[in-house]
Amino acid sequence: MTNMGKIILITHQKGGVGKSTFTFNLAQNISENASVVILDLDLQGSLSQVKKLASGFDIIPYKGKINQIQNLEYDFIFIDTPSLPIQSIT
Repeated sequence: MTNMGKIILITHQKGGVGKSTFTFNLAQNISENASVVILDLDLQGSLSQVKKLASGFDIIPYKGKINQIQNLEYDFIFIDTPSLPIQSIT
């Protein structure tokens, strides 16, 4: 069994606050010294649309079950999430 990478979840209840941009830039910088993947859970899929711009890391439009993340062999696994409507947290 291999060691699972560190999972970093980028989330915010409001859309348009820069989650995807922050995730992309963080992955770009960390990928200089580690293997990195971004799982794009955001419904807009903006990171999946720009994956050809990524160099040194992978972007996966993630449609699978969240518990399958443990099978990914990366040092860092970033998860870009959709915004949460206020109704879902109250």
